[in-house]
Amino acid sequence: KQRLSTKEYPDIWVQCYTIWFKDNLIPKDIKHLSYPLIIKPVAWVGSRWVQKIRDFSELKNAIEIIKDTLIILWEKNLHNKKIIIEEYIDGDQYVFNYFVNNKGNYTLSIPTKVLTLQDININDFWNWIRIITPHIYNEIDNKKLSNNISKTIQWWKIKNTYISHNIKITPQWDYKTVEINWRIGWYRL
Repeated sequence: KQRLSTKEYPDIWVQCYTIWFKDNLIPKDIKHLSYPLIIKPVAWVGSRWVQKIRDFSELKNAIEIIKDTLIILWEKNLHNKKIIIEEYIDGDQYVFNYFVNNKGNYTLSIPTKVLTLQDININDFWNWIRIITPHIYNEIDNKKLSNNISKTIQWWKIKNTYISHNIKITPQWDYKTVEINWRIGWYRL
C-alpha cells in the first residue's frame, strides 16, 4: 500500500516501480523514472543491497547480484522476493516521529537529521549518524512538512498510533516520503 500511494500523491512520495526479482525487467517498465535510481529488496533485509544505479545495465547487474540471497531468504520465509526501484533524491534526509490521535491529528517530536555513509563519500546507504537538536527545526519548512504528514495520515487513515516517517528534501525543496513505519520503542521516540 505504501508504494501504491506514490500514484495517489506523487507530490509527496518518491516515485517507484516494484518487481518480482525473477521478472524480466525492460526499460519501458521504468520509463516514468529517471536515473540515477535506488534499488532495494522489500522485506527483512534492512539496508542490505540498497544501491544507487546510474543506467539500465547497472540495474540488471544489481538484480543479478542480490538474486541468490533473496532465494535463500525466501526459503526461510524471510523475504517476499520483491525489489523496489525508485527515484534517487539527492537531498537531506530526516526522520519525523509523531503520534496520531483518534481524530487524525498529530503531535510531532523533535526532528532527526540522518546522515548516511554517502554523506562522507562512501558508496553505502547505511545510516551512520542521527542528529537530534533543536536547531534542526530551522532547516524545516513547517508548511511543507505539515502538508506531507497530513496527506500521509489521510491516505493511510492513520489513527491511535506512533509513526516513524522518513522524508528527503529535494534540491527543489519538495518534501518526499521515502518510508513510513508504525513504531514505538527501539531507538526511536
